[in-house]
Amino acid sequence: MSALSPDEPLTFAEAMCCPNAERGRVIALEELGAHQSSGAWKIVIKPPESKIIGSKWVFKIKCNADGSIDCYKGRLVAKGYNQCPGFDYLEIFAPTVCLSSIRVILALAALHDLHL
Repeated sequence: MSALSPDEPLTFAEAMCCPNAERGRVIALEELGAHQSSGAWKIVIKPPESKIIGSKWVFKIKCNADGSIDCYKGRLVAKGYNQCPGFDYLEIFAPTVCLSSIRVILALAALHDLHL
């Protein structure tokens, strides 16, 4: 099985022209609404000396083990590969956790009879 389904759009324009365009539009609006409600971004005036980091849409079709479609997902992501460490940013912030890290913490808590 291929890592990239042939039906997955590679760009926002492709997502809006494919047979599931309405679903892609709804997914994009939900993602933007989630960003807005969480306060992840706000519209500001660009300072003249600043460099703008672009963004792109990533659409995925999640399938069940039998190959049937489980759900459609869409994320707006920053093109971080355009940044230079120490010039464009000094700190890294990634509010995600690896599932294996949670498992290790839970295992250690159980092993040492700790309360979480």
